[in-house]
Amino acid sequence: MGAVADILKELWLEEVRAYDAAQFVVSEIPVPFLGRLECLGFDTKEYSVTWPSRSEKHNELLEVGEMVANIVLPQGDNWYRKLDSVIFANDCVDITALVNRTRYVFGSRRRLLELSTGKAANEARMQAQAEGWLVDEQEEKESENKESQAL
Repeated sequence: MGAVADILKELWLEEVRAYDAAQFVVSEIPVPFLGRLECLGFDTKEYSVTWPSRSEKHNELLEVGEMVANIVLPQGDNWYRKLDSVIFANDCVDITALVNRTRYVFGSRRRLLELSTGKAANEARMQAQAEGWLVDEQEEKESENKESQAL
């Protein structure tokens, strides 16, 4: 798991550079929390995104620890998490599958934020889904609640 955590850290740094290229600023603040095992240390910091200046939106928290947990140990039909059978097949780690899934999950969140810069949240989600990015059902519910509160 140490090698997996190192790969994820490297991919996260790559993702932070992609946020910078899109004019977002990612900041991290250590939190006094030992962390959950499935988050591989990514939940010991609080990550927030500052939107580009052309957007009039407030900072937003990124749940990087939860994203990592969903990559390595996706939730199944019940509350119990199991190692992903594609990444951890036959007592080996498929690095290609790990890298591809990580880039997809991290990139999906970034792309949704990029699209939300100039569009309404519903439009951004629909476009992200049309482009093939992962749009979390919980994010959909949260943005619907925000929009209904704004009305």
